[in-house]
Amino acid sequence: DTVYKIVPVGGDVDINDVEQTSSRTLFQEIAVSRKLSDLAGDQVQMGKAFCQLKDVVFCKGKYPDVLLDAWDNFQRTENQRPDTLPEDQMYVVLLCKYSGVQLEEYCDAHKLTPDQAHSVIRQICCSLAAAEQRYEFEHRDLHWGNGVDS
Repeated sequence: DTVYKIVPVGGDVDINDVEQTSSRTLFQEIAVSRKLSDLAGDQVQMGKAFCQLKDVVFCKGKYPDVLLDAWDNFQRTENQRPDTLPEDQMYVVLLCKYSGVQLEEYCDAHKLTPDQAHSVIRQICCSLAAAEQRYEFEHRDLHWGNGVDS
């Protein structure tokens, strides 16, 4: 019931031809994730709109073989395989409560009617608008891999 988001941070090796996330940017993401977790618990107002952040762990070292095997079995990512990173790489691991199937995967498996698609988009927009208003932030990484169907 836990999802692990493993983020290489602060290293010199580009990932997918992009600089690694800086510590400052990642700390901001963690702060926002913690705030959104508070909204996830607000079932009356927000329902299940946001994933709950359970914990954050910092680690350093070679990417473990068991996680590389899991990476290979996942097969739903366009990201660079992490075995190309140095053995002294720093990582931040965000542990989140499993909140459902990624929207992309759900839409691939189900043919949504126009009304259903409109409803999904409207729910996402309303949830983001409420969170942005409450916490005065702007979501800058919205894609259907970030949405889930629970």
